[in-house]
Amino acid sequence: MYNSIIVFSGLFGSVYLMSTSLGLINKSLLENKKIPRELIILNGLTFIGSSSVLIGATLFTLSYFKYSKV
Repeated sequence: MYNSIIVFSGLFGSVYLMSTSLGLINKSLLENKKIPRELIILNGLTFIGSSSVLIGATLFTLSYFKYSKV
């Protein structure tokens, strides 16, 4: 039970980080703002890392519920 709470909170955090970094990337591109290359790299890495956590947590949760005897 405690594992599922940790997985779901990590899932929420990764969705929040992913949507925030994607929003910042889109906002800078739509407003034609000149932002430093390091910030673009940092936002991209945040997006990739959080989406990896999202996919991993989702697959772990699906396999956990598939094989658990509830």
